[in-house]
Amino acid sequence: MSVKLLDRTRKIGKILRDNQSERVLFNDICSCLGGMLRASVMVVSRKGKLLGVYLEPGKPLLGDMLREEIGEMIDRELNDRFLDILSANENIPVETLGFQTEEGKETAAIVLPISWRGERLGTTFLYRDGKTFSIDDIILCEYGNTVVQLEMLRSVSGEDSEEERRASQAETAVNSLTVSERKAMGYILNALQGKDEGTVVTSRLAKDCGMTRSIFVNAIQKLESAEILRVESKGMKGTLIFIRNEAIRNIL
Repeated sequence: MSVKLLDRTRKIGKILRDNQSERVLFNDICSCLGGMLRASVMVVSRKGKLLGVYLEPGKPLLGDMLREEIGEMIDRELNDRFLDILSANENIPVETLGFQTEEGKETAAIVLPISWRGERLGTTFLYRDGKTFSIDDIILCEYGNTVVQLEMLRSVSGEDSEEERRASQAETAVNSLTVSERKAMGYILNALQGKDEGTVVTSRLAKDCGMTRSIFVNAIQKLESAEILRVESKGMKGTLIFIRNEAIRNIL
């Protein structure tokens, strides 16, 4: 390994060591890699969402199949092509991925799958004009992709922990309801027809279900206090209900 390559890998490793927050550093890793390689770098989730991006200064986006704003979705067919690549591909012509380039203009690309225990988590995509990636460049990309994988696993772990917290919150809230209130809340969820928000006329619903209106009102108020629901009164039109914690559906 050359001294230059060693210094570069240390720069990438430093990003991971210096991260003291819960924030996942996809953008920082992309910027570090892109700056050293003079290339544009993107990290894309398995579903095609842009998680991190660095565009080489002065260079336009390669094509309209890509995006440059975090959280946006890249072209579905392009993402399918990424997912079809099961091992690292270096210096591939971007035309094979569906990009249209100017005649005579050469663009080299690297596609690196992000996987863990056989499960595909996403893709790291790098490209630059006019100069293919050297062996040292490719080694650096592989190392950077490993760091991306670690950050993605941390992100997935954080999402799992958040889901567990929300499920526990919803379960505690449901346990505070009486049997009749749980039944009333079930009728309300059915009335929303799977949507996250909707207007319910509690007096009419109570009459249709053969229950008293106060049971519906009590159930709504308890779940609103537990931050499971957000509620807005619409007067004679009914009650506008927003579901803040989707875990309530599975529990009820």
